[in-house]
Amino acid sequence: MLQPLRQSQRPRTTNVAVPPPIGGLNTRDSVDAMAPEDAILLDNFFPTTGKVTLREGYASHATNVGSGDVKTLVEHHAGDTRKLLAIGSNGTLYDVTGGGSSPTSLKTGLNSAIAQTAEFDGKTIFVTGNDTPFTFDGSSASDASITLSDSSSVSSLNGVHVFKNRVYYWRGTDQNFYYSATVNTFQGNFTVFPLGRVANFGGDLLMVTTLTQDGGEGIDDLIAFVMTSGEVIVYTGSDPSDANNFSLVGTFRIAEPVPHVRAAIKLGGDVAVVTKEGIIAMSSVFRSATIAQKAQALSEKIRGSFIDQVASTGDQFGWELFLSPNGDKMIANYPTGSTAAPYEQFVFNPVIGAWCRFTGITAFAWGKYDGEVYFGGASGTVYKFSKDSLSDAGNVIQADCRTAFNYFGDRNRVKNFSYVQPFLESEGTLTISTAMSTDFNERFVSFATSTFDTSGATW
Repeated sequence: MLQPLRQSQRPRTTNVAVPPPIGGLNTRDSVDAMAPEDAILLDNFFPTTGKVTLREGYASHATNVGSGDVKTLVEHHAGDTRKLLAIGSNGTLYDVTGGGSSPTSLKTGLNSAIAQTAEFDGKTIFVTGNDTPFTFDGSSASDASITLSDSSSVSSLNGVHVFKNRVYYWRGTDQNFYYSATVNTFQGNFTVFPLGRVANFGGDLLMVTTLTQDGGEGIDDLIAFVMTSGEVIVYTGSDPSDANNFSLVGTFRIAEPVPHVRAAIKLGGDVAVVTKEGIIAMSSVFRSATIAQKAQALSEKIRGSFIDQVASTGDQFGWELFLSPNGDKMIANYPTGSTAAPYEQFVFNPVIGAWCRFTGITAFAWGKYDGEVYFGGASGTVYKFSKDSLSDAGNVIQADCRTAFNYFGDRNRVKNFSYVQPFLESEGTLTISTAMSTDFNERFVSFATSTFDTSGATW
């Protein structure tokens, strides 16, 4: 005879809320160990406080910036003068501030469309590694008159940095940098400083950056020289010609950085650098060994996918770190190795420490102008990346999210799901497809695709 189930075995029905994936993308942990607020896949959804939002779209801002890929985009900002500048594939520097199809040519005949820049004394300094360094003063561009103490060619200079009113140049193919004999000048005589006499692990000088730290008697700026070997050589002081003024703080190690000078960004007083072990905050070099830095990497939560990507395309052009003007997004641009979608972006929300991935954005270079975000695209086009753009240059923004699996507080109980009700907010037409999987597998139960036009209502 059938017996009634014991009370503990009787099925019961309850409603359980699943949090939005504000923990962001997680490619580090196993699927059975992720927090419920994490996501196995998070493409074109950006995690913010309490919710995830569809990323911004983009629209054409300027065309005919050459005919090929736009690989340099920079804001000139001196006083009240602000300009958005771009270098086209035809070796021409353009003013694209006003947008449109007829950008203003400022300088022609450049041998490289890839430039590094620095702002100094009302001017933007450009170096390309293949051209004489030049400046833009807000209205015109002109070559700089520079003499190097070792008589090497100034056209080979490929890096520029300003530290305590002094300009530093380097070429990235040796261990030297060059500094001006006097402050407050970007041209004239520059003296070679051979870092090879200090470096312990070899490598070429890849980048020069400024670190800010509390030196015990107040905040102090330090200058850091990052070698391709992963060695970081840190100095204090402002005059490399004076050994009593320019003193070595120490040499430190990080994982080998990707060999691209743009793959670093200033974050407050810190500096983030893309390395073979992820994105490392430079301040960690003062506190821990290389092994410990791996666990402290800003990209630790997406460690699996990030390190794999560096291993795959780390030597290709396109690696860049970019911080949005309002500081809510750190964009790690990277080449995919695919011709169909050559570039994608890992995107970090520094406020809540969460990651996601942006797809469908072929960006060769990122830049900002007047508080807005822009990127250089293919076919001589500069795009504006904005929340006002509800599409990708007319194409639908396709987003995908796969939340972490959830035990719903009980690993032992067998569960039967009767319905799923997502909650979204839309400001226009929204088409969604919903599916569900269980038991950590790839088999999905799909629900009907639905289209809504709610104009701001929550459903």
